[in-house]
Amino acid sequence: MPLTTTATTRRAPVTLVIDAVHPTGHVGLGPALRTHGALGCHPTTVVTAIRPLTPLPGRLVRDQLARALVVAPDAIGVGDPGDQPEGLIEALLDARGPDRRAADRPLIVAPNAVDRRRAPRFDPAHLKTMARELMPHAEAVVLDGDEAALLTGRPCPDLGRLREAARRLHDFGPRWVVVTGGRTQGHAVDLVYDGSDFTEFGSSRRAVDDQAGAGIVFAHLLIGWRARGLRLLDAVDQAKRGVGGALAHATRVGRAARVEPLGAALRALGLDPRPIAVPDPDANPSAG
Repeated sequence: MPLTTTATTRRAPVTLVIDAVHPTGHVGLGPALRTHGALGCHPTTVVTAIRPLTPLPGRLVRDQLARALVVAPDAIGVGDPGDQPEGLIEALLDARGPDRRAADRPLIVAPNAVDRRRAPRFDPAHLKTMARELMPHAEAVVLDGDEAALLTGRPCPDLGRLREAARRLHDFGPRWVVVTGGRTQGHAVDLVYDGSDFTEFGSSRRAVDDQAGAGIVFAHLLIGWRARGLRLLDAVDQAKRGVGGALAHATRVGRAARVEPLGAALRALGLDPRPIAVPDPDANPSAG
């Protein structure tokens, strides 16, 4: 008799990442997709621009979005919106239907709008458009202190100013505000604010020379864990732990030690990624 086997098909968590492509792979879709892969998620994508070369036409961005949503993502992350953010935001909100903050498909705004030299990666006016038009429909917005300062008009050098910024950011309408404290003084504390209470996630700072990429990795670990079904505060906790592990296994690429959870996962399997030398886009602010 023929041998019969039973196949089991499991559905991977699906994420949708809306962001720009940077040819070096340092920021934008490159590290986002590697982070989602390290969590076992299946990422779908919408490319909004090729930075610093050219934005994509709004029609092409919206066509990508329509095709990506067919896969029914479990969580959506929005980074660089391109140069026509209004059309993208309108199409995204229309596709989500009347309940635009549906718990079963959380929308997380994580623009990664400022590089490690504190230069804008895209037009700051587009970040303000996201705050005005998209954040009111988001489950969470994830910003660092420099991005918070860009939106609130006030610097965030310490924990007290981060708290003040979180309150102001919550006025834009997201359900949760997550402000990371990686660039502030003292203990590394990330704040989560729900409009009434703060939750703090602290850790000791890790001494990694010229490290880069922790912010975008944190944001996309958070998005990936939400796609896997964790509640937001639990997802923040896991993202914070994941960044700590990635920092411990940072891989030097170009002029910086890149924080890569995929590199940490490979090392856990006994594989050591080889450092490669490529130009660092942050060395040229116009290329950020």
